[in-house]
Amino acid sequence: MTTIAATFIIAISFLIQSVFGFGGGLIAVPLLSLIIDVKLAVSLVMVFQLFTGVLLIGVWKEVSWREVWKLLPALTLGAIIGVILLDISSLRALQILLALYLIAYVLSQNLRHRQMLWTPTPRARFIAGASSGALQGLFGTGGPMLVTYLRDVCTSTETFRSTIIATLFVSNLIRLSISLPRGLLSSDLWKIALPTLPFFFLALLIGRRFSQSATSRQFDLGVQILLLFSAIALIVH
Repeated sequence: MTTIAATFIIAISFLIQSVFGFGGGLIAVPLLSLIIDVKLAVSLVMVFQLFTGVLLIGVWKEVSWREVWKLLPALTLGAIIGVILLDISSLRALQILLALYLIAYVLSQNLRHRQMLWTPTPRARFIAGASSGALQGLFGTGGPMLVTYLRDVCTSTETFRSTIIATLFVSNLIRLSISLPRGLLSSDLWKIALPTLPFFFLALLIGRRFSQSATSRQFDLGVQILLLFSAIALIVH
């Protein structure tokens, strides 16, 4: 029953990520942590974040690789910090921290007027990269810092979508190299991941096609409602 529920959560979460280029971890981790250990949930999402690299097929040339490589050092530092904190933190503390993070994220999307917050400077890259890497290690999501940074510095929607996919893929490769020696990829993880893979890839395919008929506004509202529900569930769980 746990595997069925996890499969459904992952499929829906990464269908949305397939549309926007991000959001899979934001949605999947809090929901998965209601049915499995939060550390297992974060590691499980990391595996599927790596598989989203297939979304780069066909949009490879749209990626701002210059920005990706410049973010890499800060992403690496943040990922190391995040994985270490994940390993030493208590389950309850992680749940509360994740819930507060989700609430803050949703509020920022509704209270902040759209404006240029970031410029492609070394300092901005370091802040966005390090915080995003840490959030990747802790919660399985690149976080709104990286998303808002790339939205401001990328010249088009397609460039943003392609670059965020590439950046999260590279970030998760870093996390994988850190997680393997720490034993975070357990047999329990693969018992869920392997049966889920076919449904995951189907969700990616549907997401890419659905993005042509659904508006970002419709999906954005649905995702925010789901995130708030997840945050409340984590607090009372």
